[in-house]
Amino acid sequence: HESPSPRHSPRNQLLHRISVPRSKNQFSDMIDSFIDIAAFVSDEGIVQQRSQYAELAQSIGRDAYVDINGWKLYWKDISVAKDVKLNELVAQGIGPRLQRIQPSEIDDFLAKVPMSMGGGKTQVPLLSITPRNALRALYDVVEDAARDAW
Repeated sequence: HESPSPRHSPRNQLLHRISVPRSKNQFSDMIDSFIDIAAFVSDEGIVQQRSQYAELAQSIGRDAYVDINGWKLYWKDISVAKDVKLNELVAQGIGPRLQRIQPSEIDDFLAKVPMSMGGGKTQVPLLSITPRNALRALYDVVEDAARDAW
């Protein structure tokens, strides 16, 4: 009995299902670098460690939002997995580096968070749909949290 090739592993099949063909998406170069949200929010990930960055997640959720055709959708209202909101995912990604993270590193992280659009027909980086004002608010929240953690 042969083991499946890496290309046909369950993880790659899942990622293939959520990928968008290169010719149809202007963000296709970024898709290859998206984080694997399913692994990130697994039982070993955010779900068990949620309380560690609860205050940071709450502050992020209060101030950060995406703009979709003029609609403000706050990160605290966007689910990325069962029982996990976008603000919690971002807090978990930023929290471990809170004391030393720079705005450019926050941007790099947000660029790797895929946001499904059109019922999953396409994905765009979270950074691309977060307005400048929301990014500034996020940088301020992170800076305040880092200062409070000292």
